Amino acid sequence: MKYITIITFLFAQISICFAQNFEGKLVYDVHFEINEEALEKMSSTKEDMVKRMKVEGDHFDETTIYLSKNGDYIRATNATSSNKFFYQSSSNHIFLFEKKSKYITLINAEKYGSFDMDYEIVKPVISKIDSTKIIHGDTCKLVRIDWGKLGTEDYWYTDKFQLDALLFSRHNYEYMNRVFELTNAYPVEITKKMRGFIPMTITLRSYEEVDLPDEIFALPEMKKSKKKAHKRTEKITGNKMMKIKSRQKTNH
Repeated sequence: MKYITIITFLFAQISICFAQNFEGKLVYDVHFEINEEALEKMSSTKEDMVKRMKVEGDHFDETTIYLSKNGDYIRATNATSSNKFFYQSSSNHIFLFEKKSKYITLINAEKYGSFDMDYEIVKPVISKIDSTKIIHGDTCKLVRIDWGKLGTEDYWYTDKFQLDALLFSRHNYEYMNRVFELTNAYPVEITKKMRGFIPMTITLRSYEEVDLPDEIFALPEMKKSKKKAHKRTEKITGNKMMKIKSRQKTNH
């Protein structure tokens, strides 16, 4: 009887945790810390740089996340040339959609980055940091990816946007499995300060907790591209290039 009670309690706790997993839409503001002094030395300004990025379609100041309870998520920015990033938990694959393109990049999320590597050139330290920060009135905790001399990535989180870390256990890409193991939640704010890149802070602006329709995560029919250039890309990066069978209208 004692063991039955314990097992019943454990199942109840698991059910409660799953019921609390967040599903819905998260909208973030994106802020780039552009070094204006460095630009002045190149006879340029922040305004010139932003204008050039807008012309090239690379400028964005907003990121939207659609997060499903089953581990699928979509990440997209408001850049005119932006790729949309779709992670499918069941297959552990990432699908990169380019606007107005009939091709999709297929990435195995067991990889740590966009290229195949037999080893990690730099192995980061990923840990909880004894620090808190108030964001939109909520006390947030910190998990940091420390790349040593290359820089840091900070993930501030609360239990408001809980997720099931087991659904991301194979998601090595960008070390999200390690981050989610420690947070068990989607971040409220992310700050990336990496050498060679413009420092960036992504802060939650609004959210909507809602059951998302299956259509949002539906994939179009596709087949492997036969283009020689795509075969070379696969050989170098390990990423497959897929072709949408017809110009179907998708939510991506």
